[in-house]
This record gives sequence, structure tokens and C-alpha cells, in this order.
Amino acid sequence: MPWAPTSTSESLVSVTDYMTWYNIGTASTDDQARIQMALDMASAECRAYTAQFITPVSETITTYPMNVAQNQLVLPQWPVTAIASVTVDGNTLTELSDYIWTDRGIITLRGSFCLGYYYGLPRTVTVTYTHGWNPIPGDIAEICLGLAKRNLDAPNDQQIEKEAIGSYSVTYSTLTDGLSPAEKTKLDRYASWTIGY
Repeated sequence: MPWAPTSTSESLVSVTDYMTWYNIGTASTDDQARIQMALDMASAECRAYTAQFITPVSETITTYPMNVAQNQLVLPQWPVTAIASVTVDGNTLTELSDYIWTDRGIITLRGSFCLGYYYGLPRTVTVTYTHGWNPIPGDIAEICLGLAKRNLDAPNDQQIEKEAIGSYSVTYSTLTDGLSPAEKTKLDRYASWTIGY
């Protein structure tokens, strides 16, 4: 099923997706509001852990690369789908002749535009680019759905570990935070691989 939110404040999956995934036929307005809140919280958790917007976004960043031998810049958000402009110390560069880029967010400068120090100061690099997944990868959506369900079904960040029917019994296991180790391992594939800008 396709997940394609259009803003960073939007949940990674919709209430309709949640109800379809968990085979919920109908839900009251209050229940749908609770589901939406749980999805918002789960989406925020996934974004915070990966340090990624995840959904498609266009933005302008300014950075000051400190490595004098560096002719590459790693953008903090990926996958990169478009680069509108790159400037070094106010000079607008031309794609292909002055720089090339990859969807992993690596900009390689060519020719005379290295990122080394300029009169003892780091160069100022400004990049306007578009990044994010559309549609949202299925495993991210699955994690978001599962985390939202746990938040709705089990109190205080606990998940049900055991459940019995006769003489009803339930055992909760407490997670240290919202994401399980297995979920974190999956999300690691999508995490930012830069520290800041």
C-alpha cells in the first residue's frame, strides 16, 4: 500500500492506513483522533531516531566545511532528489562543470572550487536541495504502525509480552523507549550519516 505524506509535520502513515493494516472496520471520531495522535507520535519518534525528515522536503542549508583537503560535502538529509543551487563564498557553481552529486547526498566539487580554507577562514557553502522518500519505504511505515499500536494498546511505553484467555492474565514488558532494538536496526539503514551540517 502506498504511503506518500507531503510535509514533515504529517504522519508517515494515515489513520486509514492504520485501520486497513489492523483490519479495523469502523472507528468513532474520538478513536480516530487517538489513532492520529499515536501516529503523529510514532512518526516523530522515527524522525528523531534517524535524524531525517523522511518525507520530501526542499530546503536551503549553509555550512562551513573545516577539512582543508576536502573537495566533497556530505549533505545531512537523503536521498537527494534534486539540487537547485550550490554556492561557495557567494559564487554560484554550475552542475557537471563545477560539481556533481549523488542521491546519497555527496556533492563533489571539481576544478578550482575546493572546500579548503580561504585566507585562513573556512569557506561558506550554501546548498538548496530536495530530499526524502516518496513513497515512504514499507519498513518505515511498518515500524510507525507498530509503534502507534503499542502506544494505543499498552500503557506507559509497555508492550504485551504474554496474554491468557482463561482467568484473564496479561504481562507487560517495559521498553526503554518507544523503539525496539529490532526496529532501530531497521531504521539505521535510513539514518543521517552526518553530524549536523
